[in-house]
Amino acid sequence: MSKAKSFSEEEIPYETLSDFGLTREMIEDLPMSVIDDITAGSVTPVLPIRVKADDDRSINAKSRFSLSRLSNGVNVVFYPVLEHAPLEQFDDQQRNLLNEGKAILTEINKDGEKITAFVQVDTATNQVMSVPSPVIGRNLQVIADEVSLSGPELNVRPKGDCPWRADAAA
Repeated sequence: MSKAKSFSEEEIPYETLSDFGLTREMIEDLPMSVIDDITAGSVTPVLPIRVKADDDRSINAKSRFSLSRLSNGVNVVFYPVLEHAPLEQFDDQQRNLLNEGKAILTEINKDGEKITAFVQVDTATNQVMSVPSPVIGRNLQVIADEVSLSGPELNVRPKGDCPWRADAAA
């Protein structure tokens, strides 16, 4: 079953991707499920990319990417693999939970404003990802209603202890 498309395959900015070593042929050779993810606006798996440094050297790296619709058309957002997750803004307990792959509920600065958000480290890229808590709260409520989760089952999520997470067994 393929995902709903947010982008047509004709909108994929192949020229931009090619600037990062991802040719049209390479993209078209990806599994159909990845092409579906790309056109749905989802993030790709980690892929090898190549960038030019200021001194014209080629640098090999790895990154995920997704498409983003902007006022001037479709562009690419890269999520490069970082050597270490930047966790300086978190206290020791929060850093430990994040390093264990758990999500935390905390206050962060977003565009100069303090908001409460769920934060987790993308283990494939070491990128620190955050989502405002009302977004996740609403999603959890929809899931809870759909699968009849109890209040205590829902309350483990803010502590990062989520036994039904897809990666919990890992």
